[in-house]
Amino acid sequence: MTSVETLKPTKLGGDSGNEKAEGSTLLPPAAALLRELLESSRNLPNSSSDLGSIQLGMNEIKKRASDLRKHASDENDTKAHYLLAGSGVNAEDIATELQSINFQPSLEPTDTAYPSDEVDIESYLRAKKEENILASIEESVRSTAREFDHFLAQNVTLDWKQRKQQICHHFGLISKQTAEASESVHTGSRSGARVWGKYTLGRYVLGPVSGEGEFTDVEFLQPHNQGMGVGSAASSQNAMAAQTKSKKHAAVVSSLNQARLQKKPFAVASEFASVAHNYGTDTRSQQLHDGWKIVARVANEDEKRPVPERKYAKTYCQKEQQSRDAIELRKQIVRGSKRYLEEQFFGVVEAEIAKYPHEANMGGIPTVENKMRAFLNLKFFKSGQCIKPNLEIVNNTPVWALLYYMIRTGHLQEALDYTLQMEKSFQKIERSFPGYLKAFVNGKDNRLPRETLERLHTEFNQHIRFFDENSDPYKYALYKIIGRCELSRKAFPEVVSTAEDWLWVHLMLTREGDTEGNPLHEKYSLLDFQQMVIQFGAKHFNPNRNNPGLYFQVLLLSGLFEWAVHYVYSFSQVDAVHFAIALTYYGLLRPIDDVEKADAELLTLDQSENPQLNFARLVGFYTREFRRSDPNDAVDYLVLICLNGDLDNGRGQKHLKLCHEALKDLVLETREFSRLLGDIRADGTRQPGAIEDRMQLIHLQNEKEYLHAITEQAALKADEDGRTADAILLYQLSEEYDTVVSIINKSLGEALSVVDLGQPMSSLPEGVPLMLSATEDPAQLARNMMKVYTSNPAILSKVSRRNRETCEALLQIVNARDAFANKQWDLCIRETEATGILSLSPQADVGTVRRRAQQFSGLHESIARNVPSLLVMVMQCCVNIGQSLNDSEYSNAGRANKIADLKARARNCTIYAGMIQYRMPREVYSQLINLEVLV
Repeated sequence: MTSVETLKPTKLGGDSGNEKAEGSTLLPPAAALLRELLESSRNLPNSSSDLGSIQLGMNEIKKRASDLRKHASDENDTKAHYLLAGSGVNAEDIATELQSINFQPSLEPTDTAYPSDEVDIESYLRAKKEENILASIEESVRSTAREFDHFLAQNVTLDWKQRKQQICHHFGLISKQTAEASESVHTGSRSGARVWGKYTLGRYVLGPVSGEGEFTDVEFLQPHNQGMGVGSAASSQNAMAAQTKSKKHAAVVSSLNQARLQKKPFAVASEFASVAHNYGTDTRSQQLHDGWKIVARVANEDEKRPVPERKYAKTYCQKEQQSRDAIELRKQIVRGSKRYLEEQFFGVVEAEIAKYPHEANMGGIPTVENKMRAFLNLKFFKSGQCIKPNLEIVNNTPVWALLYYMIRTGHLQEALDYTLQMEKSFQKIERSFPGYLKAFVNGKDNRLPRETLERLHTEFNQHIRFFDENSDPYKYALYKIIGRCELSRKAFPEVVSTAEDWLWVHLMLTREGDTEGNPLHEKYSLLDFQQMVIQFGAKHFNPNRNNPGLYFQVLLLSGLFEWAVHYVYSFSQVDAVHFAIALTYYGLLRPIDDVEKADAELLTLDQSENPQLNFARLVGFYTREFRRSDPNDAVDYLVLICLNGDLDNGRGQKHLKLCHEALKDLVLETREFSRLLGDIRADGTRQPGAIEDRMQLIHLQNEKEYLHAITEQAALKADEDGRTADAILLYQLSEEYDTVVSIINKSLGEALSVVDLGQPMSSLPEGVPLMLSATEDPAQLARNMMKVYTSNPAILSKVSRRNRETCEALLQIVNARDAFANKQWDLCIRETEATGILSLSPQADVGTVRRRAQQFSGLHESIARNVPSLLVMVMQCCVNIGQSLNDSEYSNAGRANKIADLKARARNCTIYAGMIQYRMPREVYSQLINLEVLV
């Protein structure tokens, strides 16, 4: 138990000397005690934290104290009297002071006490109403804060572990499987993590920042590096090779865009083929390289005669399949595919002859005929004897095989010349055949006249159709190809031994625009052949899943370009992207228009069952690997989405929007504003960025369209997501200078309201040069911007006067706050008075202060929210200055006058606060009252 001697009297409101200073307007100590008791009661906890603290007015406390006094007994009054006296407290003096207190119903001074209980009830109800209003406002503020926290939790995901896994995989430090496993642990899906804000249209194109985010309709084949350990030398080597490969592809894409800017055609397939030539010597690499040759042949591209941009787009992507233009395009595809297969096979023939020159025994001039003879020597002869007894031999030459391989290698005229030379011999075996071959070679699209075709079919049905072990397979094949006989049975026994042979004979049998077909009315077009290839699928051509390049070539040669890109993506994403780019450049790829509905699918079918490829997202996904390290390269890829901007029926506009949205999200994600969007120098001139340099490629004709479509829209998005610093920079680049100052004012006002008094606002010394994008300090940013704007009248004229004055006032407040942090009390008061917000002059009367308070409603919101802290700061300065004066050893009239001035300033602050008390937190007003006591 504590003894009486250890109890010490507590000083309330400072030392007694300060309380009884001359001219003091303070209440008696008991009044200060009760006022402190009142404020403490407001902070008592309630049973429910959501209902706030208990709020009791002075009138309610008075009534409850009076009721308690009626029921209280005074038996222990004497004991308490002696106990307090022993501690130095005079109970009688306190009782006298309590009785002298005049409880007032409001903050306004009055000499009249309450006349009756009715007045007490009315005052109580009015006070309760005001308290309820304030409580509702505070609850609204708390609710808004909770909702904002919930928004951040839901929409801001920065999974650094996933990002680390992706970077490690990119540089070969871990295997792809390890990265995928880590992703599945963190996300539980393939969708990846969202970036700041909602999932926008541009984000659908770019895909998630982290995670693989592969297309769900692609069945990925076994990767090359499966089983390699983390950090293995082979994995690192593969990663370096992949990075080099990507760089070379990016260089071709950059050259493509430069040619497009100059309105020049570009040999895109040939250029990509030169990159693929260095892939390697394995079968898959060679097949991918040959894929570029196929594309060049199909598009009819030559290095000396590049194909113009989007040459086939109108026909392939928009025309009906039975239109004349569509039929002509399919004919070109068939011609190109056959030409590739024929050149490829002729290369095989020459390679075989060069490999075994002695056995080939070509001799003489290396004509096509002699080369074919040499090839047949290798294929069918051994020691000068034919090893295949069912071949018809004329002059020691298997004539049907010779003619077949001449036609198989694309040498139709040479085959006809040989037939005419050997016409007498053919009179003995098949006298009508030279005429059939001549009609075939000279006919348009190799079509035979109807009479000739009917004769050929009759002859075929009579004695060639019935194939047996003694029949010459090449004779049978030639009749079927030339006359397109028995299309329902497309078998070629002993002749078709490879997938390339199978493709070639089927392409030879197809006819486009054939309304009558053959005499049996059998039709077989490229569309029919494509259906067959799709039905066979990859399992037919690649049953062991170890030769995917073959089926990819089959799809290309069949004109199934969307299916080809879809399939090659399963084993080589890099090549899939660039094949898609080349085909889109030619106009030979149908794009998906609505990526939001098909965001997880690479290939879909439209209402007419035509395949469509998710080109925009395919390209956007690809840029994830380098858009942070090489944003310029990412721009080069993303602008290619606008290649589809020429489609009709509003489809082109959708692709333009996809491109623009993707570029905006690229800017916001990388924050490479100066590199991508350009910059504005101090003199107001623009320095274009990567996107502006490619403005024409995204169908923007002038700088105004560019600023509105890309820069300003990116600024709006950044502002919506709460990325204030980014929004300022973007609005600056879009030349929305008034909006820049408006956001700066808002940002600076918010910063002032959250930084505690005593903490400096500006952490950087004056004179330190700062780039606009190099500082997050709102005060320094405001100074930088206003310095640039003030030095350029053309820019300054675009900033409203209200925004300029608001910014200047906020910077003045910053100066005052910095002075306060540095304990420069007099300077702080001067800087605050210079803002023109408060009337701090000791000579100011109540009317002047009232007028300033009435101007509060007209203040900019950024300034108004900081007025309460200004009042507290000024009052604290007065307290600190007053204490230093009281502690001084010298006393003179000057000190007394200065103390009087301080009290006058404090009084002005109190009067100002009393007039706006319901527009600021209630604890601020209480704090001001307490500080005024200390002045």
